[in-house]
Amino acid sequence: MNINKPALLVLLLSVCSWAGNGFYSYYNGRNHPELKWQVIETEHAKIMYHQGLEDEAKQAAKAAEVCYGPITQNLDHEPPNKIPIFISDQDDITNGFSVANKFIAIWVNVNDYTDWTTGSDKWIRMVIGHEMVHYIHFSAINTWMGLVGFGFSGTPSWFLEGMAQYESETWNVHRGDLLLRTAVIEDEMDFNSGKWITNGRLMYAEGNSIVRYIADQYGDSTLVKILNERQKTLWIPRYSFTASFKKALDLDSFDEFYREWRRHVNIYYNTYYGQKEDINDYAKSLDLPLVYIKGLQISPNEEWLAVSGITDLNEPLNKLCIVKNDSTKETHILVQSNAGNHFSFSPDGSHIAYSRIRRGEHGSLQNDLFITDLDGNSKRITKDAGAEQPDWSPDGAKLVCIKEDKGTTNLYTLAPDGSNFQQLTHFSGDVQLQTPRWSPDGKSIIATIFDESGKRDIALIDAETGSMIKLTHDEDDDRSPVWSPDGNNVAFTSYRGGTPDVYTVPVNATASESIGIRQVTDVPGGLYSVDWVQDSLVTILNDSRRKTVVMKLSPDREPESMPLNINPRYTSWMTHRPPHDIPPLDIKDQDDPVILKQYKYSPLKNIQHYMTIPFPATLNNSWGFYFMTYWSEPLVKHNFTGFGFFDVEQPQDSRLFVSYINKTFYPTIHTTLLRMPSTGQIIDDKLLVEETVGGVIDIEFPLDFGGNLYSNHTFSVNGQWLKNDPYDVEEFKNSVIPVEKNTIGEFGFAYTWKKQRPNYNNIIHPSQGMGFQVQASFADKKWNSDLTYKHALADGYVNIPFPDESSILYIRAKGEAADGRLPSQHFIGFDKYDQPDFGMGLKFSERERLRGIKQYLFGDRLWMATVEYRMDLVPDLGWQAAGVRLGRVTLAGFADFGSTWLNGETSLSDADIHKTYGIEFKNAVNFGGFVFAHEYGWAWLWDEDKDAEAYYRIRAVVPF
Repeated sequence: MNINKPALLVLLLSVCSWAGNGFYSYYNGRNHPELKWQVIETEHAKIMYHQGLEDEAKQAAKAAEVCYGPITQNLDHEPPNKIPIFISDQDDITNGFSVANKFIAIWVNVNDYTDWTTGSDKWIRMVIGHEMVHYIHFSAINTWMGLVGFGFSGTPSWFLEGMAQYESETWNVHRGDLLLRTAVIEDEMDFNSGKWITNGRLMYAEGNSIVRYIADQYGDSTLVKILNERQKTLWIPRYSFTASFKKALDLDSFDEFYREWRRHVNIYYNTYYGQKEDINDYAKSLDLPLVYIKGLQISPNEEWLAVSGITDLNEPLNKLCIVKNDSTKETHILVQSNAGNHFSFSPDGSHIAYSRIRRGEHGSLQNDLFITDLDGNSKRITKDAGAEQPDWSPDGAKLVCIKEDKGTTNLYTLAPDGSNFQQLTHFSGDVQLQTPRWSPDGKSIIATIFDESGKRDIALIDAETGSMIKLTHDEDDDRSPVWSPDGNNVAFTSYRGGTPDVYTVPVNATASESIGIRQVTDVPGGLYSVDWVQDSLVTILNDSRRKTVVMKLSPDREPESMPLNINPRYTSWMTHRPPHDIPPLDIKDQDDPVILKQYKYSPLKNIQHYMTIPFPATLNNSWGFYFMTYWSEPLVKHNFTGFGFFDVEQPQDSRLFVSYINKTFYPTIHTTLLRMPSTGQIIDDKLLVEETVGGVIDIEFPLDFGGNLYSNHTFSVNGQWLKNDPYDVEEFKNSVIPVEKNTIGEFGFAYTWKKQRPNYNNIIHPSQGMGFQVQASFADKKWNSDLTYKHALADGYVNIPFPDESSILYIRAKGEAADGRLPSQHFIGFDKYDQPDFGMGLKFSERERLRGIKQYLFGDRLWMATVEYRMDLVPDLGWQAAGVRLGRVTLAGFADFGSTWLNGETSLSDADIHKTYGIEFKNAVNFGGFVFAHEYGWAWLWDEDKDAEAYYRIRAVVPF
């Protein structure tokens, strides 16, 4: 852990990214104009909510007022303004964020929260308390530099998250303990290493533990000192976390403290592990070809194991697979992404019911139910239902599933074809259900219930009436029940011993207190029940940062448990609490907050200033200053960005770029006004830069086809009026390409489809993905344009993986045509140079070059095709210097083909076909977090006996 790493520098980019896309639409890519936003104000908060969330808004207001007092007292700081809190349920997401001290945004969907947390706190209370600590923390360390000061404060993410958890939550299994203990035992404490999906959670766990340790050993006042200390530069106060931390703890370095904390947790967790049983002594592991396993069920005939989880660290998407239940472990991926962890075989074993997130109404991200055969042919059976976690009845006639609505979860049943969707249970209030499983006789359903009081128990529900009795009745966290084959017992996971372990209970345990509960395991890591087959319990062992393991064990065994004997001095940090603790929030027992105002939300009135950065400089021997300014509204219905150079001596020579984004409507409207150098390309060994004056408007319509999150369609229309004036025209006087100034009035449209799952290798070696793009633009002198033309382009590509995915066949085809005269320096044809293309739209030119041909090829018609056989070579060069890191290396053999011709003078059939081939090394470059590919290769002309052309270029591996 390196405390000097300025982790918050990314905050500047993150906030701009969030605000530029709209906070909620950052995740779902949609503007949601159908949502009408309202505001209620209390003494310390403003709750912004849309229609349908009136009750949730009152709960959020109540939680905000309950949390405000203890948090501000503990941090010894009150923000100068009321805290803006946005809530929405437009997506099936359980999350929340605080954007510095600007606003808080929360999704109020709650089902996932039941699964990934422990403790009695309900979602609204926990998330508002957590994010409010962030907001007040940022407010406390604020200086005159505002957001820029946060970026340069050096405050690490682990401290931010540790403070939020300590001040608003208890130390519990999922929010710290389980992952920290495995990291300590494995000596794998670096949460910045590798691509392990547990890195983010370990950062939370370590920060949580460290902050609690500081409060326990050094006092809670030390945390306040860390926030309040200021350094001065030229008598100007600034905040430095590193300096504040060392002064508050009276230490010479953070390493000194880290060794102290590390020794403390090492003693505790090693002592803990030494007093627990080793599961390998009595259980058999199933070696399955997945890195992280999150769900499992064995088929009725025991031929297949259905498994959900992560198959490849480069593509951390939850997939649904079937694995042959024999020594071959033959594996087939049925669902490539977003599969739920709770699924079910049909009674005959021929199909699997599952849920996954898809695009629903208005482009929202919603769970729906699907059925797939064992060849991966899926069919959706619900539409915009928000349904998940299906289980098949023993007779095959019904499915049971869960559906959440405004904080309440109920069970529903439906036919396997999606018909007869009916509500079975009728809970109300803050109640959630999880993991329903049908009994072997089809008369009952077992499930986890998280009731309004915060108790998590195992519930038995009548499959006909929906009536419920509890099998467990205590304060312990019980979850994940599965039936014994005879239907007389239920195995479940309980946290009653401080660690997730497996227990059993008979189904006749209906007394007021739990009876007949029997412990089966006593492991130091987490163990979760997932299936019960014949005489074996099937469990998932979560005892490593890097991998989960499936274990089979006897349900009849007795654990060799013993009372833990650990010196309290090594455990006191776990139970240490802040001076002013946030009370548990029971909605029914709390008085409603006093609502001071209630009114319609106005995006224009909520535009906030994020940052303005000026710094002095000279341009063309003239004194002035560069600047960047950023203003946005939290939902980004309106967003403004400006940057440029203000010339103090000659203001008329100032340069300016102003961007306005409007997300008020279904399409996003992006308007730009500019006067600055905006285009560049290499012509005859010289860099041509053009100053552009004018404006551009782009209207982008996202299209919802198919519901696949990673298959995106976009239609856009644009118009522009630009005056382009090349610099240093005289230097290009004798160039083969005439360079000219012109004014262009243009209208155009474009359609883009791109299907590609997120993968760390997409930048250098994408193993999947395809795309298609068409563009058309029109200019006319009637639109005050110097030129009249029609210009069209079509481009497409596909990556075809070989079975092991280490080798890829990449195919691309492109066609282009124009009628009329384009600006001469933006001609149609093949380039003499490899114009830099960094990806993400950062291109010097749209033109391509046929590798091996170093000359201009002109025309007003063009086609080209590329075929590459790409193979993995070196996973990571590992070379790093001056902030530049060279990573993965691949090798490609390629062939390029293309023709250009002039319409009317020749034809496609008569045009020369240029053909080249060669080999090329591609390498990923990471420059300060900006990743792109560069290439070195050798190319030959197909039909000529000439020496190879050696070349170097910076080029994206896919065209768009």
